[in-house]
This record gives sequence, C-alpha cells and structure tokens, in this order.
Amino acid sequence: MQANIDAIRTIFILEKEHRQPTSSEIIALKQYSGFGGIKCILNPAQTEADKAYWTKSEVDLFPMVSDLHKLIRENSKDEQEYKSYFDSLKSSVLTAFYTPPEIIKALSDVLKESGVVSARFLEPSAGNGAFIDAFKSTFRNMETVCCFEKDLLTGKILSHLYPGDKVHIAGYEEIENRLDNKYDVIASNIPFGDTAVFDISFSKSNDIIKRQATRTVHNYFFLKSVEMLREGGLLAFITSQGVMNSQSNEPVREWLMKNTNLVSAVRLPNNLMSDNAGTEVGSDLIILQKNSYKTQLSNSEKQFIETTQTKAGIGINKYIYNRANLIFTAAKTGVDMYGKPGIILTHSGGAAGIARELQKRLNDDFSKRLDIGLYRQQAVPAQPEQVKSSAPLPTLYDLFGITEQKQKINQSQEQQEKQQEQGQLAIMSEIMQIKQRAIYDSTFMMAPNGQPSKLTEQEWLQVRTNSFKSSFGDWELANKLQLIEGLAATGIVQHSLTDEQLLETYKKIGEAQNKNDNRNVAFVNTAFDKIIRHRGVDTKKIIPQLKEVFENAVPVYSESEIVKEGHKEHNNFTGYHNYLGKVRIDGKEYYVRFTAQELTPSKKRDEKVGKLQLHNTAISDVRIYEKSDLPVTTEDYSIGNDNKAAFMDAKLQHFFELAREIQKKLPNVIDENGEPHVVWHNATEFSLPVSPRPFAGTLERFYKEGFLVIDAGGQVGFLKERYRNDAVFKSLELDPLQTQK
Repeated sequence: MQANIDAIRTIFILEKEHRQPTSSEIIALKQYSGFGGIKCILNPAQTEADKAYWTKSEVDLFPMVSDLHKLIRENSKDEQEYKSYFDSLKSSVLTAFYTPPEIIKALSDVLKESGVVSARFLEPSAGNGAFIDAFKSTFRNMETVCCFEKDLLTGKILSHLYPGDKVHIAGYEEIENRLDNKYDVIASNIPFGDTAVFDISFSKSNDIIKRQATRTVHNYFFLKSVEMLREGGLLAFITSQGVMNSQSNEPVREWLMKNTNLVSAVRLPNNLMSDNAGTEVGSDLIILQKNSYKTQLSNSEKQFIETTQTKAGIGINKYIYNRANLIFTAAKTGVDMYGKPGIILTHSGGAAGIARELQKRLNDDFSKRLDIGLYRQQAVPAQPEQVKSSAPLPTLYDLFGITEQKQKINQSQEQQEKQQEQGQLAIMSEIMQIKQRAIYDSTFMMAPNGQPSKLTEQEWLQVRTNSFKSSFGDWELANKLQLIEGLAATGIVQHSLTDEQLLETYKKIGEAQNKNDNRNVAFVNTAFDKIIRHRGVDTKKIIPQLKEVFENAVPVYSESEIVKEGHKEHNNFTGYHNYLGKVRIDGKEYYVRFTAQELTPSKKRDEKVGKLQLHNTAISDVRIYEKSDLPVTTEDYSIGNDNKAAFMDAKLQHFFELAREIQKKLPNVIDENGEPHVVWHNATEFSLPVSPRPFAGTLERFYKEGFLVIDAGGQVGFLKERYRNDAVFKSLELDPLQTQK
C-alpha cells in the first residue's frame, strides 16, 4: 500500500509542477499496483475513533489509509473532487488486480515467436500499464498503442508513464465505434463482476447476447473487444474463472465460439497475484482469434461452451476439466474470494515459475490452433524504425527537372482535386452516418410508414442526403406534415383524479417507444411538476393516456444542444427530439407536443434519468395546443425569449411554415408509403459523385484499405477506406486496354 501512496503523491507533484516525471519518479509510478482486494480503504479513517469499525486483521493498515485520505484531500480543489477520487478508488477494490509482468512477457513472447506482428494494440483496462510495457518491449515498431483506464488516479499515472500513446481516462464503453475492426491484438487483465455497462450500440442491438452482455462488465469486455478486432486479430484476456465456469454464461461462450477461434484457455493458480497485488483470486487466461466467417465448431470449442461437475460437485468448464489445462503445484477444495465452492490452485514457483510453465502450454496451443494465415491476411505492417538523413531527399520534381512555375501549376491542380475529393468524401461521410443511424434506430430500408422500402439501398440513402433535398425538395418534411394531418386523434377519457393520484399514474408509465422512429424514452418523475404547471390547455386531462399519445406521435424535428445568445448553455445533454401527437377532448381536437431531452452517455445515471434507466433519452416537457393555435405567432413565442419552451414553440412554428411551403410546391413528391416519387418512378435522375462512393462489389473479408478491386459495374479502383461492413471505393481513370489488363 505504501508504494501506491508514494505513486499517488508523485502524480500530484507532477500535475502541480506541470512537468514530465524524472527517471526515479517513473520507477515510483510503476510501483503502483492498485487497490484490488484491499477492502480496508472502504473503512472510515478520518479520526482515531474510526478504528472501532476496523477488524483486527486490518487495523495495522489504519495509519496508511488515513495518510491516503489526507494526501488526496490536500490535493483536491474541493470536497467534490476529493469524493470523486476516493469513490473511483473504492469502485476498483473488487476489480483492480494487477498481473505480474513475467506472465505478460510470457504471453507477448509466445505471440512473437508464433509469427504475430502487432502494429495496432489496444489495452481496454490498462491499470499500471504492465501489458503496454511488455508489448512495446516485444513489438518495438507498433503503429498505434491505445488504452483505457476508468480509475481517475490510475489514469493520471498512466498518462505520465506513456505520454506518447493514446491514454483515455474513461471507461472502455466510451471507445469510438469507428475503431471497430481495427486492432491486431487486444490484451488485458479485465474487470469482473455484475456491474452494468452503458453502451447504446449494445443495448439497442438486435443481438440479444450483446444486450445481455451489458449487464456484466466481464462479458461486455469480451464481446466489445471482438468487435474492435480486425479479422484474424487476437484477444488475450486474464479474467475470473466465472467466465468459463458459470453455467449461466453458456450463451456468451457460445457467441464467442461462433465469432472467434479458440486458441488457448489456461487456468492459472490462485496465488498468481498475491505478490504483486496482495490478493489471491482464481483466474483464467483466454486467447481467441477473430473469425466472423467460421461455419463449424471444433470439439475443443464445443467443450469450451459447456460446463460439468467434479466428483465433489463443483462446477467447472468442460474444456478445462477434460484437458487438465491448469497450472499448479498443489490443489485443494475450498471457497473462492466470492464465497463460492471451488478448486483452489497454488504454485510454489512464484510468478517466474508460473510464467515458465505458462509459456510451454501457450507454445503448444499456438502451434496447434493459431491460424497465422488468417492473422496475416489483414495485418497492417509495422512501421520500420526511422533513419535520420543528413540531407533532404530529392522530390519527383527534382528528379524530372520540372521548373518552379510548373511545380506551382501542378500544386494548384492538386489542391483543386483535393478540395473536390474532400467534398465528395463529406457526402460519403453523410451517407454512412445516415445508414448507421438508421440501423441503430431499426429503420434501415424501411419506408416512413413502417413498410419495407420500394427503393434500392443506394436510392434509399441518396434521397436522405442534403444534396438530394436541396435539388428536389425536403420530401421528409412534407411527409411529416402529411402524417400529422392524417394522424388519428386519441380520444381522451374524462377522469377526476387528484394530483397525487395523477403522479402515481404518471410514475407507472415508466418507458415508452415511439412507433414511427422506434426511439425509447423515459417519463421521469422530475418532469411531472413541470408538465402539469404550464400555461394553456390543462395537460392533467391526458396524463392517464400520455403513453398511448406518445407512441403514436409523429417525430417532427431534432436539434443539437441549443446555445444561443440569451440562453444558458447546458452540459449534461446533447439535444432535443420533438414529437407531435393528436388528441380529442370533449369533441375538439388538440395537438400535443412532446420534447425528449437526450443526455450525454456519461450522464446516464444523472438524477434526471434515474439509476435504473438503460437508455439516455427522457421526456422533459409536454404541451397541448388547439389546432387553431398552430402555427403560433412570433410575437407570442420569440426566439429571443429565455424560456426554453417558448424557443421550442417558435421552432414548431417554423416547422409548420416550412413544411406547408414545401407541400404546396411538391404536392406529389411522396406516395402512399411516404417514399419520394422522384427516384423509383424515374421522374428525375439523381446520382452521387462517381468517385469516391460506396463499394458496390463483393466485400471479401481479407480486403483492406489500398486493395485494387473491381466493383459490381466492372470499374477498376481501390478501397480508400475500409469499415466492417462497408468500404469507400475510389475509381481509377483507365483506358479500355488498361482496364482489360
């Protein structure tokens, strides 16, 4: 513990003095081993009286824990920062178990000896950087090293140890989706437990296993990392034995075996981390190779999925049990750190002895199961070491004797071509964003009325671009107005509920899903008072049927965070989504406007949403208008007004004005499904720039950026950008003879 305190003290000094660590300070920082298993830091340690809450076995550590509190408090700007630091440390007690460097070195050495070359490396739970150290030492020319560390103080230490690498002091769930299918090797000692993870791409996934994986941090790390790996890439995780032993985890293991090849799985002794982290915990090393196109499972992989029982009735993974792939010198039946019965393995050879035996087992497994051909198909070659030159290298202009004036002309032409290409890539980026958002919302290739689209995929994406709408009119806006006008009003049943009864009714709504855009929202308690207090038609009348009205409402417009002169900037949300429903009260029709506030993912447990909510969008306002009130006048609802609701009403007015203007100009722009006539009736042709464009040919799994390919139309070009399921195609201007060759 003292080494941890010294490392934390060092980091505070470095931050205060705004400098990089000296060599002696680097040594101090590397001694940090986290607080995994040191549960006494959860005890109060402010005064001597707090010792009464400590057990006799831990009371000797009281002075050091007290010093830790004092150190962090003295270096925190306020009580809130102090609490953030300590809460972060406390949350790591059950998960931060650091791996001896000898074990990681054995792993990285076996990878290299097996022919693996790692150019892009990811560490999703980096701790003190032991995995980074080992892999940078083994693979000296890595192009990218990226790591995540959620603990605040540990993340600061990591940032000072590896200033040249991409260190993210954040949870792994905050990794960008654009990095999918990128990394060669992902290796870590990952956290374990029932901690839920907020990743909207998983919680909204059509894959039920991904949705379930968000409930347990260890399962999430496995599935998320398979997404981050490129085809053939390797995942090597040290994790709790529960991943392999738990019978309830079979669906996750089956998912892993269907999407990866099992390279190795070794059960490690419980005393592996006792010297380095001061705790005994049962763990496994699991190594997988991504293979999304496999068609069958091997016998070993089938055994990996299943569990069995020992003669003593202890549950154990069938692969481990049948192959006795365990490292130990002594074994006994006992209970693990979670109080469950298990087989306790120990090894008398220390970390060095365990590492030697592990390396032998890994060499054997890698020789049998690693598909090095699959790994090399999409491998990115590591960058060679830079060689300093005493004189600048000659350019092509120098070699071919091109004059300075000709150089300027060529450079001007190149600049114009570059600008044109950037514009085309901007359209490509817009198309891919449209597609990703639609897949996320489950609306891809669907018509606005929920029916399958009549358009081809290319047409479906084209008509949603700004380029198309500026040329032919915003058909989506006109379509929304048509949907609103045709929306059947919900008949409101009269009630005599008190405000208290209405609140209870409102609480029961919980969540609702809009039928038009499939967005899930929460009706949170904090919005109730605001909803029932606003001026105008009394919203109390519709609260018992509020969920039904929202589910049928039409999404009219969305906006990113409003930051305008006279308005307060809000940092805990990203924007608003507005819906318009219709109700009938006493024979008269009214519009109901719902405003849903979308919070940033890092604020998902904000009180405005609630700790148990899995999504991050909540209803923040509900208003009722008489149909004659729309559009409202700008005199009544000015954009300059500081009131957010007034701002929203003005935006609603603008929506109606613009939509009606477009509807007059384009009376026949959409058909009965809400699709634009202009494309599939061939009334007018519209096409995107010829190049770059989405690749229309067969996207083989081994294709990568720079590959020379032929698209579905027979045009020759290369892949400018490569994504998991898409690629950007750049055509080459070739004459017929060149094309034939």
